[in-house]
Amino acid sequence: MRARVTVVEPAAIIRVGLESIFSLHEDLVIASVASNGTQALRDLRRQAPDLVLLDLGMARIDGFRLLGTITRLGLATRALIYATSWTGQDVQDALAAGAAGFIGKSEPIEALLRAMRAVVQGELAFSNEALQSLRAHLRDTGNAEESAPLARPHARPLMTERELMVLQSLAHGLSIVATGRALHMSPSTVKNHRQSVFAKLGVANAPAAVYEAMRQGLVA
Repeated sequence: MRARVTVVEPAAIIRVGLESIFSLHEDLVIASVASNGTQALRDLRRQAPDLVLLDLGMARIDGFRLLGTITRLGLATRALIYATSWTGQDVQDALAAGAAGFIGKSEPIEALLRAMRAVVQGELAFSNEALQSLRAHLRDTGNAEESAPLARPHARPLMTERELMVLQSLAHGLSIVATGRALHMSPSTVKNHRQSVFAKLGVANAPAAVYEAMRQGLVA
């Protein structure tokens, strides 16, 4: 399977480097390259790529606004954040906006390629550093329901043991197939458990489920 990728990166030297690297991998095809959010939005509408590799700090339209626009437009494009520096709040906001992954530019290129392929395949791909930042942020803010952007009423149906196991697998970035193998379930059963988890957490997608589960202390 060949994945069409839009790269959104303000630094010219990084854009050129990524294009050169991706040209060596037949499964990753550059659909377009943008230096700012306005250009990126135009490309996303025209190209409808499978994946957008997105820097958060851009002129005109920043990464968070672009994520929100992707969701509002109903685009099937999945987003992987590729950041130089960030805070736990940044990771939280990216998750809440629907990002399927978050990785730093200091990571080895092999880690970036793995993350891109995972996100294209419908998995989540958050680096250890990004998750650690999020955990620290949640601890520092007291993990308070009222301060969280995805806050929901306290009354929630309890999750079953199997649902919690599926939720843990989701938080670790495992695909539906990999989760099924690990937990000895069929893919359809894993999908059903995921949908039940989403409903019980009051969220619509996997990134939001992971954030809400971490906020509630359901996953480590």
